[in-house]
Amino acid sequence: MERDQIVGDWGVAIPIKGNISFEQDELKIDDLLLYHENNGKVFAKTTVKDRSENDARIEAIKRVNRALDKIAFVLGASIRIETSGMTTHSIGAFPVAMATESFTVKWMAPPIDGDTSSKAVKLGLNLLQKDYEYVQRSLSHYRNGLNAESDGNPNAFLDFWKSIEVIAGHYGEGRCLFSWDNVTESDRGKLIKYLRDEFGIKWVKNAEIIKSDNDNVKTIHIFKDENSVEIRIDKKERKKAILATSDFRIQNLDVKRENGELNIYGNKIKDKIYDCFEKCFGDKKEAEVEELYKIRQDAAHGLKDVSDPEEIDCMIKKTPRIKELAREFLEAWSRQNAQNFEFLS
Repeated sequence: MERDQIVGDWGVAIPIKGNISFEQDELKIDDLLLYHENNGKVFAKTTVKDRSENDARIEAIKRVNRALDKIAFVLGASIRIETSGMTTHSIGAFPVAMATESFTVKWMAPPIDGDTSSKAVKLGLNLLQKDYEYVQRSLSHYRNGLNAESDGNPNAFLDFWKSIEVIAGHYGEGRCLFSWDNVTESDRGKLIKYLRDEFGIKWVKNAEIIKSDNDNVKTIHIFKDENSVEIRIDKKERKKAILATSDFRIQNLDVKRENGELNIYGNKIKDKIYDCFEKCFGDKKEAEVEELYKIRQDAAHGLKDVSDPEEIDCMIKKTPRIKELAREFLEAWSRQNAQNFEFLS
């Protein structure tokens, strides 16, 4: 068997060049150890178990990327990693080996100043891994917004909006639309209002609403003459519902059982932002979100010509506010979800 195919435990060390330093002799980040050599060079070292040598090398490089992301997260800088060659040689009894992938680290933007998200990024290091990943994605969009803003690019508005959307889209709850159990009675008006407001369906006011339930599917039928809407819950996918109209429009909905009732929730990003803002700020900020959401929709979905000088001017004028809102939200959400306050020093 070839050496690089043998499965074992591998000690992997990766030299890192560039603008990175720390005061301690060594710094542990997750399963990676950053340390100084006597010559002042910084190395990242980790142990990868039960892998082939090549797979161990790849996994080690991923760990370095995650560690550098966390360092950049604290400093508020974007980073670019440049590969500058690979060598592999033994450092001890086989199969322990040193697989070195030399990196040059370059900071792509100046650190975010103290008036932005320094607290949030430090708190981010104390989030659970699944939460941290979303904060990282959010901060990445935030940094892109900073770079675009510094260049006078109106797309900075969309980057800052996306910074909010990444977290709210995953963690926010949509608006409760109606109770499945009561849709033919007390919640009939809620369903009609939703269909009228969301889809512009005018015929629904006097439509007939019938529920059916078989072994595999629960269904609500809304119909009048040749027009119809159908909402289905596949019992194997109990947390999701699909709404389909007779003119071929489709909408995915969320299903939750609460207090013994089956409730149907929308998943519009605007409603999820309202929910997250209320949890973080105690205020949905509805008027402001509605205004910014409309700009986002116009630009992102081609509802207006984004090359139009008036549209560009509108996005540029609103960029400082959406940036501030994104910063406040990122910090507040991180603080609420942080596991502790022992910051990376």
